[in-house]
Amino acid sequence: MSWELPVAAQREIFVQQPDFPVSYSFAEASRGCGYLTPAHWHEHIELLCVETGALRVNIQGSWVTALPGELVVVNAGEIHSIPEKDAETLYACLIPQKSLCVRSGLPVEEIRLCHLIQDPDCTKLFRSLMQELRDKPLYYKADVQARLVSFLVQLARCHGMERRERSHHSRASKEYMVKRAVEYLQENFTQPISTGDVCAYLGFDKSYICNTFKEITGTTVLEYLNMMRCERARELILSGELSIAQSAAASGFRHWSYFTKTYKKYIGRLPSETARSGME
Repeated sequence: MSWELPVAAQREIFVQQPDFPVSYSFAEASRGCGYLTPAHWHEHIELLCVETGALRVNIQGSWVTALPGELVVVNAGEIHSIPEKDAETLYACLIPQKSLCVRSGLPVEEIRLCHLIQDPDCTKLFRSLMQELRDKPLYYKADVQARLVSFLVQLARCHGMERRERSHHSRASKEYMVKRAVEYLQENFTQPISTGDVCAYLGFDKSYICNTFKEITGTTVLEYLNMMRCERARELILSGELSIAQSAAASGFRHWSYFTKTYKKYIGRLPSETARSGME
């Protein structure tokens, strides 16, 4: 499954334009985000720059912790999630879309950058690009694309890592299985499904699937399912088309008390507070 804008990351406010192959989100857009961004992946390279706090990202089952001024890089196709984030953590995001890389002769599927980059020069270049996107001077789109390609080349030369041999068959199989599980949950989270249904769909033992999902994503199957449901409920509540109770039911929740407790945990506020914010 590949998204132009990761469904799981919609809590940040991304800027996207049809004629501009760059997606981005300023640091302040991550303020007030929920505590969990569930596992997802996409065909683009994603660059995150921490401005305040400490950002913990799970990438392919390994934890990366970045402090202010440090960059986190997610390579194309890598499963990643942010299972926790406190209110003080703010980060900017820059996603050069695959089409930009292909057009410039960069093999995005082959590029493998280090997940944590602690290089002041790279951080300076990242922030310069974000400032250009904020100020929008004359011909900024052409300038950003040219500088972003040059930036990726510099990252590949100075902070590239050797691609793991695919002889690690068991690891690749685990990642493939988790991606299939994520696809199934994305397609069915509004329905009354359970971890058992995921296991039946994949045809693997429940213990193996649960352990592997946690290993690769940093979250459990149930956490992922609940996050998808809470995000859908939030969208419906903000639309104003359904009541809070109707929004909960349409998102896959069957018990009111469980819904309110779960919603508060993942969205960071009560459903009623979301409804009031939509009226302001």
